[in-house]
Amino acid sequence: MSKILCLTNCDFKAFNRRWNLSLNPELTVWEVEELSTLSLENSSNYDCVFVDCSDWVLTKILFDNLDRNSLKPPLLFLINLEYIDKCLEFNPDDFILSTATSTELKSRIKLLISKNTNSNNLTINKDSTQADRNNDKNTKIDFSNPLPYQKIVGNLRFNQSGFGILNANSAIDLTYREFQLFNLLVKNIEKTVTREQIIAHLWEGAEMENSRLIDVHIQRIRSKLGIYSRYIKSVRGLGYSFTQFP
Repeated sequence: MSKILCLTNCDFKAFNRRWNLSLNPELTVWEVEELSTLSLENSSNYDCVFVDCSDWVLTKILFDNLDRNSLKPPLLFLINLEYIDKCLEFNPDDFILSTATSTELKSRIKLLISKNTNSNNLTINKDSTQADRNNDKNTKIDFSNPLPYQKIVGNLRFNQSGFGILNANSAIDLTYREFQLFNLLVKNIEKTVTREQIIAHLWEGAEMENSRLIDVHIQRIRSKLGIYSRYIKSVRGLGYSFTQFP
C-alpha cells in the first residue's frame, strides 16, 4: 500500500474533493497536512510528497530554507502556469499543472513511486566499445527487443519500459513528463515531432495557454543529457527532432 503526503494551504476538505483523494483507500493512504517546513522535514516515511505550490510566496520561503537533497521521497509539484519557471528551480521530480485531473494526479504518483523503486534497483550495462560507437550510423533502436537497455547513440542507452536512460555508467534522472517527451522524440528518430503532436501525446490534446511549457521540458532534458544535448534539434516553426547525426 502506498502512503502519500499532500501539503497545501487550502481548506483540507476542499482539497480532498478537488483531487478525489478518497478513491481506492484500500490501495493508497492519503494524508493532507499544512504546507510547512516541519511537514517537509518529517516526510521521509512517505512514498511520495504532493506539494501544492499555488501559494508561491510561501512555497519559495520554505524551499529557500530547505536542503532539497535531504528530502528522500519523490516530490510532485502542483504548479500554476505563471510560476512554472520559478517552481522548477527547486528541482521537483515531476509536476502537474493546476488544470490537471485527479486521474492524471494518481497516474503520475503511481509512476513516480515505480520509477523511484526501479532506480534503487538499477542494473547498469558496461560501456560500449569504440567499435560500437563507430557503428552508430547503422544503429536501429528495436523497441520489441526484451533487453533492458537499447543503444541510441554513443554511450547513451534507453529503457522504454523501465523509464531509464543511461550515459555510460551513470543514470540520467528525468521526470515522468520529461521521459515521455524524450521517448516520443527517440521513437520518431530523424523525424520532426511538431508542437501539436507533443501536446497531443503529453497533455492528451488539452488546450495550453502557453506552448513555452514544451520548451521548458526540452531545456531541462538537454541540461541532463550533457554532451548528448546537441542530438535534440529545434526545428524552427515546427517542433523538435532527435537525430543521430548532429
